Amino acid sequence: RNSSFAPPSCPRSGAPAARIHAQMADDDNNWFRLKAITFGGRLVPILAQNENGPCPLLAIANALLLRGAIDIHPDRPQVTYEELVSLVFEYVLAVNVLSDDPETRANQQHNLNDGMAMFPNLKRGIDVNVRFTGVDAFEYTAEQVVFDLCRVRMLHGWVMDRQDKEVAEVVGNSTYNHLVEKVIEFNALMAAEEDAERAAEA
Repeated sequence: RNSSFAPPSCPRSGAPAARIHAQMADDDNNWFRLKAITFGGRLVPILAQNENGPCPLLAIANALLLRGAIDIHPDRPQVTYEELVSLVFEYVLAVNVLSDDPETRANQQHNLNDGMAMFPNLKRGIDVNVRFTGVDAFEYTAEQVVFDLCRVRMLHGWVMDRQDKEVAEVVGNSTYNHLVEKVIEFNALMAAEEDAERAAEA
């Protein structure tokens, strides 16, 4: 289903919608510049950042724009943060149809509520903890549910060289955070040993 900008309507989860727009109140004056490109034989607007730093919302919106899943007129020079969230929000509701089965429906509604609660975070950045075994290897975090709801696959480029067997053996299936903890522990151990050696020499 193709979604064009319209005022948000969410009869299935009105409370999350209200929370999203309440948290967006201070962002109404934020704009994102649009640039029209030719993609797949059609003119498609893509969004540019208005400042440096991560912006998962733009990544999701640009993926949906390139797919033709959401639509912004290519003649528009810019779009507001609120408009963009409304577009993505409408798309999420359109593609995540609730089941008639009560148990499945409750689980879907829970995921929708969790995902919508994360929308305000998408403007700044999200916490991800990569594994180095593949481009789609992550430790699952709550923020990733938004990508799942949008049917957007999240990938990373931090993949180790499998031919480097020594590194592969050390890294294994560890996450980035786990390896950082190992480095900190190793540095602390080395510092303690050096302190002990200096004390013995004294």
